[in-house]
Amino acid sequence: MLKGVSMKRSIRMALLVMVGLGLISSAFAGDCCGKGAACKGKGTCAMVGAHGAGSEAAVKTAAYPLDKCIVSGEKLGGMGDPVVKVYDGREVKFCCNGCVAKFEKDKAGYFKKIDDAIIVAQKPTYPMTTCVVSGEKLDGGEMTPVDYVYNNQLVRFCCNHCVDQFKKDPEKYMSKLHPEKAVEKTSDKTDVKTEQSAAPESGSPAPH
Repeated sequence: MLKGVSMKRSIRMALLVMVGLGLISSAFAGDCCGKGAACKGKGTCAMVGAHGAGSEAAVKTAAYPLDKCIVSGEKLGGMGDPVVKVYDGREVKFCCNGCVAKFEKDKAGYFKKIDDAIIVAQKPTYPMTTCVVSGEKLDGGEMTPVDYVYNNQLVRFCCNHCVDQFKKDPEKYMSKLHPEKAVEKTSDKTDVKTEQSAAPESGSPAPH
């Protein structure tokens, strides 16, 4: 009889523990960081960087512009599909998971290497000869240009003061590097207005 009672108590305790764990996991399903960050989807953290890395699908990121793994130097894709990670809105690709672990032990050092590589790769084809903030001439001007990487893209400034101004509203100045996009948006609006003006107003007589 005592054995039966003891068995029932054990089962009840086990059920209570399972329910408790279920409640805990449900609570953290909406806070995968445990730091109050809102999460999207199946535990994908929207606060990229809270885990050190997030899913590339969690945030809008700038595409990785290099074709080699920054850790090993191996050609991306040479060992199968590259491993893609996102750090503070920046996409980084690796040749394998082993390089991800090494990268995360010294992110600052590896990001410095990435930025240096991006500057070397993009500087020859940089589309502007003037500072995106001040409009001052870059090469050949009075001051030494400052090369800065924003979201995996090179941006050049005439001085550090302009870098500080840029950081206050990056997208405002980034549009100067891609004027064709602004033209496309303007053209779309113009087409709509033209079509609307060409259509006769309701109730007005049709032209003879």
